[in-house]
Amino acid sequence: MVIYLVFLTLFIVSVHSFPLSSNTLERREQPNVPATPKLHLNPLEWGDLNFIHTTDIHGWLEV
Repeated sequence: MVIYLVFLTLFIVSVHSFPLSSNTLERREQPNVPATPKLHLNPLEWGDLNFIHTTDIHGWLEV
């Protein structure tokens, strides 16, 4: 019962300390950047997608 009251008290304190007004949020968008253009992509058909795999061993392989 004591643990329940402790958790309930912590919950109530955290809820009341959370700012609910939208005035605390700031926009982080850069106003001078142009908008991203809309991409018109076609669906992929079977065989249209290729995976290219390369391995960089960074000198760990000794020949």
